[in-house]
Amino acid sequence: MTSTSIIRHRHPNRFTVLPNSALRDPRLSYRATGLLAYLLSLPSDSSTDAANLAQHKREGRDAVRSAMRELVDAGYVRRFREQAANGRWAHVTEVNDESDSQPAPAGEPTPGKPKSVDQALIDKGTDTSNKGSGSVPRNVVLDDDGRLWVKGDDS
Repeated sequence: MTSTSIIRHRHPNRFTVLPNSALRDPRLSYRATGLLAYLLSLPSDSSTDAANLAQHKREGRDAVRSAMRELVDAGYVRRFREQAANGRWAHVTEVNDESDSQPAPAGEPTPGKPKSVDQALIDKGTDTSNKGSGSVPRNVVLDDDGRLWVKGDDS
């Protein structure tokens, strides 16, 4: 039988506190978890990119980008565009120590594009090509991010 000892040291300053939920999130690889920890250790006004991050550790730029995609998909990183007072647009990346989406319970499918639409949506009178079979109604659109949108009636 193998045993593991955890040794902790007291750190009066210069340390980062991370919630266990982020460290133990089953949706994240160890690489993505490490990247999250590193990003959260940076000062709030930091500016960086995948190439710069790759210079600090052994992973390459593509590995950092892959880990960043995991963090975006799991809801720890949010990317958007913001217009400054001078009218110029900037890309903004926000890193959060808590996910904006919850991990799926053990044994449940992980988040992603649904395979069908809830029967309640079909029963609301949406136009379907095969009513009642669980097919996707014609006025329901699944975007690239896996979000479900109901289009208004154009007729």
